[in-house]
Amino acid sequence: MRHQVSKIKLSRPKKESLAILRNLVRSLILKGKIKTTNNRAKAVKRIVDPLVIKAKKGTVACHRQILKFLPDKKLVEKFSKEVIPKFGERKSGFTRIIKLGQRKGDGAEMAQVEWVNQASEEKNPKSETKIKISNRKTQMSNPNVKSSNL
Repeated sequence: MRHQVSKIKLSRPKKESLAILRNLVRSLILKGKIKTTNNRAKAVKRIVDPLVIKAKKGTVACHRQILKFLPDKKLVEKFSKEVIPKFGERKSGFTRIIKLGQRKGDGAEMAQVEWVNQASEEKNPKSETKIKISNRKTQMSNPNVKSSNL
């Protein structure tokens, strides 16, 4: 029975599942969102959230613990300088899992993992739409401008 077993195995030996998780975390830091299977997405979330909490502390010991999991110094610097400041006062819940349905080939449940603040930035381009609308109004009110571009 599997009572209170909290290991992440992903149906592979320990080294292989650790390599998969490291690569997924690396891709999440570099790209901002990743598309993977549902089980892997849940495993990534369980690893990334504690890493963000450690990075927000900013101590040397926490930095070394992050380097232990992600042994790329440039990646850890990008993580600390670009990703972490976006969260501000948030204490938990740094990633979001969005279910995408089944994969066509084998029917595996797919999911997308993304940073919480990144999704709100993408959905909120209000300032750009106001500029476009105001430009159209000025072009329409000016009789010398041809309406072929509208």
